[in-house]
Amino acid sequence: MPAYTFRADGTKANGAAPISPGAPAGVVAGDLLLIATTCRPNASTLTTPTGWSVLKTNDAETENGATLLGRIADGGANDTPTISWSTGNSSAQIAAFSGDVYTDLATIVAHSAAAASTSNTVDIPNPAITITTDNCLVIGVAKKRKTATSNGATVTSPTGLNNRIGLDWQGGSLTTLVWDYTQQTTATNISASIWNQSVEESLPYSSLIVALKTAATLDPIRLIWRV
Repeated sequence: MPAYTFRADGTKANGAAPISPGAPAGVVAGDLLLIATTCRPNASTLTTPTGWSVLKTNDAETENGATLLGRIADGGANDTPTISWSTGNSSAQIAAFSGDVYTDLATIVAHSAAAASTSNTVDIPNPAITITTDNCLVIGVAKKRKTATSNGATVTSPTGLNNRIGLDWQGGSLTTLVWDYTQQTTATNISASIWNQSVEESLPYSSLIVALKTAATLDPIRLIWRV
């Protein structure tokens, strides 16, 4: 079956802009690079790094500040960009995937959903998403405002997103970043659930789920793989 293979994640970065997440190990040209980035204030905007595409963002939501960026690695300097939100403290991390990489970033997103609230919310809700395309790489990204009380809290992944990429707790009353993935074979919907925090705090959140196509598709007539 066509699939993405998780290659590696890079070191996390956080703080006031600009921040510089580290490169994942072992990246080769043609890999799919993803950046998950979150920011505390809902008035902040993100400058899209050179050579990257916004795959999904919550900028239309009342509580924005969660964005997934994508790029096809070429070994150049743009593979490891700086991340600049217009205000506030942010987090960012790069992850690399190899395998059946779909290289058209304008059409790589098969399905997506976002959720957010400026009201106080325990844990981090994830949106439900209907997935009708087989073999998608499904990525979930979430942020939650926090206080010092939640420093060191663990976060359990939502149902259907069973592989942790990264978790970044900033110290003090700032924000967190958590993201997870799963590689599907048969298209499977993901129900509304939560990233479950071990230290629960009622604070605003933002989250998104994106289903990314693979390059190979099964021809149902000829029953062969085609690219």
